[in-house]
Amino acid sequence: MTFRKVYGRHGDPDTFYVDDYPVPEFVYEALFPPADPKASDRALRMLKEIKGVVLPPRRPTPTVAAVSGAKPLKSDALACHTSQIPAITARNKKHGLNIRYDRAGRPVFTDNGQRKQLMRIESEVMGKRIIDRSSYSG
Repeated sequence: MTFRKVYGRHGDPDTFYVDDYPVPEFVYEALFPPADPKASDRALRMLKEIKGVVLPPRRPTPTVAAVSGAKPLKSDALACHTSQIPAITARNKKHGLNIRYDRAGRPVFTDNGQRKQLMRIESEVMGKRIIDRSSYSG
C-alpha cells in the first residue's frame, strides 16, 4: 500500500492519496498515523463513527525484480518477427530459459541474467557477438 500527501499551495487544502486514490485526511491518518498518538486516536474514532467508508482495493505489488526497478526489461536488439516466436521460445526452453515475448516480438526479461544468457545464445546462433544497447523498461 502506497501513500502520498500533496501539500496545497497558497491556502489550498492538502490532498491525501492511498494507492493513487484520493482519500479524506482522517482515512489517511488512520492508515498511516502521525508521530502524535493523540492525532491517530482521533482519526480512528472518526473512522468508527462514519459508516460506509470504503477504501479502494489494494493493487498487487510487482513480484518481478527486474534490472530497472520493478518493471520487466524489454529488448529491441534481441527481438524477432512475430511468426518466429514459437520456434525461438522452444529453442530458449531447450537451453533452460523461460523468456516470454510480447506482441511485437520483443523478449521480456525478469532479470539481467536472462538477458545475458539470451545474448550468449543469439551470439552462438548468429556467429557474431550481440551487443544489446536498446533495452528499456516499460
